[in-house]
Amino acid sequence: SVTLTLTTPAQGACPATSAEVIIALQEGPSAVIDPMNISIGGDQSIVSLNSTISNLSNATSGVVWATTGSGTFVDSLNASSDYTVTGDDINNGTVEFYLATTENMPCSPALDTVIVTIAPAPIVYAGITQELCNGAIVSLNTASVNATVSTVLWTVPVGQDGTFDDPTALITNYTPGAN
Repeated sequence: SVTLTLTTPAQGACPATSAEVIIALQEGPSAVIDPMNISIGGDQSIVSLNSTISNLSNATSGVVWATTGSGTFVDSLNASSDYTVTGDDINNGTVEFYLATTENMPCSPALDTVIVTIAPAPIVYAGITQELCNGAIVSLNTASVNATVSTVLWTVPVGQDGTFDDPTALITNYTPGAN
């Protein structure tokens, strides 16, 4: 806090006069969205948002979430809330989230923003069912993936054997083993 003094000089027979006012200075609240603590559910439909709010004792009573997206918050007034992603959000590819503290008087609200990129889920097609004679080499040449997939790995179920020409290639050959 700081004490300010206002003084008037003496006026004729009247003495100088002064008055004081105490100004209490408060550190304003802060709001931080933790970008390392944002998770998107396996079904690509839930975004879990977590934040850190400090100096809540300085007249801040809560928070509010907002977004550029078209989805909904489970509780937009909770510092940690889930957001349900919509098809429009996925098609747009990004959603911007805003977090603000509320009832901050005399301070301004604290704000933070994070942009979450939403990538389409991977789509994998292993190819058509094939029937071949025992010992024949299987050509895996109809497999496909969508653009979000950058690497692949062919595997053989436990208890079976065989080899791939290149198990990390999308199009490859498989030679069955004895099992």
